[in-house]
Amino acid sequence: MNIRHLITAATASMLAASSFATEYTNFPIEPSKLTRAQVLAELEVARATGELDDPSAEYAAFTHEEIASTRHRADAYAASKRPRRSNTGNYVGG
Repeated sequence: MNIRHLITAATASMLAASSFATEYTNFPIEPSKLTRAQVLAELEVARATGELDDPSAEYAAFTHEEIASTRHRADAYAASKRPRRSNTGNYVGG
């Protein structure tokens, strides 16, 4: 019985190890034909002419607002310690 378990474990480990094998593709790295200064200059020109998409046009700007609590910390703590009467979730409050 032990030899059967050993063979099964060895086969499973070989199958698991072979599942990680993938085909390696070597993509050649092509050197840039532009300098960093040229790229930054192109970026500034694109920004000035409006060629770049403005992400704030599609997404609302994030504004951080303070939210005032309607309960005191002691009330919230006391409510969390009371047993729940029904199993409706984690919401405690009114």
